[in-house]
Amino acid sequence: MNAMQLLNRVRVRGLHVCVPSMTFDLRKVELLPLDQRKLTFDSQSVCRELQENGFEKRQAELVVSALVSLTAANMDIVYRDMVTKSHQEIALQQMFSHLDSIRKDMVILEKSDFANLRSENSKMKRELEQIQNRLKEESRKVRAETKLDINLESSRMADVVGLMLHNIY
Repeated sequence: MNAMQLLNRVRVRGLHVCVPSMTFDLRKVELLPLDQRKLTFDSQSVCRELQENGFEKRQAELVVSALVSLTAANMDIVYRDMVTKSHQEIALQQMFSHLDSIRKDMVILEKSDFANLRSENSKMKRELEQIQNRLKEESRKVRAETKLDINLESSRMADVVGLMLHNIY
């Protein structure tokens, strides 16, 4: 089995799997351009070492090519997961912005709740004033009826006293 078949089998098995992480307000930002991403090993010396240990030139080049592509893929994953200070500050500012908007929404809700409470309070005050006015009116009526009853009794008593005095004389 040559290195190409081995490489294809690894790809078929799906051993190299990367799951994108779900984050809040995810933005794809290239931290380093592709030309600045450098490999950290000498591919020619690795190829030469493989040839010295029994690989044919084509096989050694294929293995090195696979190593280069795997290293590049791993570097892409590492760079994708890295965050620079400026990007971290941007994310922090975005979070603060979202928190500010939430605070504003809360203030608006509190004000509307306060306005609702104020309107309910004024409605209850009006109802209380109406009840007080009804009670005052009822007490006036009772007072007027009582005065009328007292005046009627007083005049009846005066008539009775007058009749008694008239009968005596």
